Amino acid sequence: MQKIVALSFVAVLATLAGCGTPCEAAADKQQAKIDSCGAAEAPAEGEGEGEGEAPACDEEDAALAECNAACYEEADCKGIPGTKDFDATGTEFTDFGACVAKCAE
Repeated sequence: MQKIVALSFVAVLATLAGCGTPCEAAADKQQAKIDSCGAAEAPAEGEGEGEGEAPACDEEDAALAECNAACYEEADCKGIPGTKDFDATGTEFTDFGACVAKCAE
């Protein structure tokens, strides 16, 4: 029992120590999917790199980010803009767009 409590405490400390916000975790999931699909083209040096502190991530932001991340994870690569196989005319893009739109409701 003490081992479980100790591990739980370590997990809480790691969270409080700034191991990332739910928004950052969701962005990482989205980027991982894009990377697995293959990006259409690599960004220019310095482009797409964050600077300074991460923007605020309240509960509403986190819920939207997680919902969008789930859309990316479930989508076919052909449906995700920015990937090498993206096809704006396919049903995959329509399905992906519907998922993202539903998140914004």
